Amino acid sequence: MVHSMNSNSNRPTDGSPLPMAVDPAELLDCQETAKLLRQVPETLASWRCKGRGPEYVKVGRAVYYRRAAISAWLAQQVVRPSAA
Repeated sequence: MVHSMNSNSNRPTDGSPLPMAVDPAELLDCQETAKLLRQVPETLASWRCKGRGPEYVKVGRAVYYRRAAISAWLAQQVVRPSAA
């Protein structure tokens, strides 16, 4: 998404929220994330193409994952069986 910015501030003029601040120390690369999730890096790439998986950060061509985004995504994957 492209934000149009007001030249007098760093606020978008279209009313959309500013992107979330990212702490570089919190970032994991694809190899680290795949190992943490017990997946292969190709699975993460497939998820990104399909719009699935944890949120990620792109820096140039490199892809990184925030630890908080991984934890939040994992929490959404919990399945609570229902009694039959």
